[in-house]
Amino acid sequence: MSNLFITADTHFGHENVIRYDNRPFKNMEHMDSELIRRWNERVKPLDQIIIAGDFMFHNSPNGKKGEGTTKTPYDYIKQLNGIKYFLRGNHEKSNFNVVRVKGLELSISNKDIWVTHRPQDMRLEYEINLVGHSHTAFTFRKIVTGEKIVYMVNVGVSQWDYYPQRVTDILGFIEREKKK
Repeated sequence: MSNLFITADTHFGHENVIRYDNRPFKNMEHMDSELIRRWNERVKPLDQIIIAGDFMFHNSPNGKKGEGTTKTPYDYIKQLNGIKYFLRGNHEKSNFNVVRVKGLELSISNKDIWVTHRPQDMRLEYEINLVGHSHTAFTFRKIVTGEKIVYMVNVGVSQWDYYPQRVTDILGFIEREKKK
């Protein structure tokens, strides 16, 4: 039986994200190799994984230093375990990984869940929203709108020790946060 994982904001090939997010890596090569190692340690070949945007950052050969790699998405994809489902982030338009899916609905444990890259694209009709884009800004938010409560979780790698997470583990995390 395969597991369903989720991650966001890996930013493969984006050296400057190390500084922006205060990531614990020496350089882009170290970050990329460590992200690949941690991904493959957790995600097995037949597992499924949703990448909620900003998988990598591509740059042209003469582009600004640190703002991406000249590698293609496939250079990374072929090194990573799992059956991958990509959502469009704000960097997908420039990295040759033509992603048209902006959000998706999951149904797990009788819960309907909305997954999208940007928190501002979350949907209040879903009790649970899984998002990326925010990097280190937050891990969990409880949003109260009238009588409805919506939970938003940042699934970006910087919030989860640079490992993809099982969606069921994220649901467990939400249940623990509800009790606080």
